Amino acid sequence: MKKMFGILCMLWGLSACSTNQSAPISVNINLEENPAYQYQGEYAALYYSYIHIQSTVDQVHVNKVLINRGNCPISFWVYRNPNLKFGQEMKAVLRCDMEQVREVTVETDQGEFTFNF
Repeated sequence: MKKMFGILCMLWGLSACSTNQSAPISVNINLEENPAYQYQGEYAALYYSYIHIQSTVDQVHVNKVLINRGNCPISFWVYRNPNLKFGQEMKAVLRCDMEQVREVTVETDQGEFTFNF
């Protein structure tokens, strides 16, 4: 258990968010435990790679999210409200490992912003 916790801490530290000073949103990729694992056991994935898109301005509308130029699709959205107020976020599960994410492009009503990892 301690080994797994150590690995998770290391991975979390590697999942830094790229900063784009003029972007109305921030993007973070991380690894989180699958809440369904305790009910489905060995038939469910223990961890998922998540993307978090958070507003850094009073109001922003997210139109489109593209990960690795379309090569890493979103499996499903956990929170999908595209109209974000300051501090609110969208959250989705990725179909690729977080270590594979190199670029996230987010199209908003305030422009298109690319984050590199």
